Amino acid sequence: MKVKFELEIEKLSAEHASTAVRAALETLVVINQVFLKENPDTPGLYDLVSSGKVAQRRGQGASEAWSDIPHVLSVGSADAVDLVCWRVAELRAAGYEDVAPYIKTVVDEKTNARIHQVLVRVGDCIEDPSKLVA
Repeated sequence: MKVKFELEIEKLSAEHASTAVRAALETLVVINQVFLKENPDTPGLYDLVSSGKVAQRRGQGASEAWSDIPHVLSVGSADAVDLVCWRVAELRAAGYEDVAPYIKTVVDEKTNARIHQVLVRVGDCIEDPSKLVA
């Protein structure tokens, strides 16, 4: 089954856009957590990256699709959101409690568009899986 959300985040205020994006990210994290619970022998994200079984792909911006772990494994690539949601689920499965997707929002000075960078927050630390994968 494929599920598709079409969200027009840019029509929301910055505060509400961040809330909506966090909710969507958390949905993908929970889906990944369920997969990892049912498939506990799934190799670690960074192990798959270092072995070349998962590569990073660039998101398509305003119309990008987010992928769960099974889809990433089947296509062999993931964008930044996919990596973050996999990593958060993986850390939670390993017993980390204070871990969540973190959204850094900046405004493009030329276009005035909001740009959301998605990262992993573990306690007070920020991890960027896309930099480790690149």
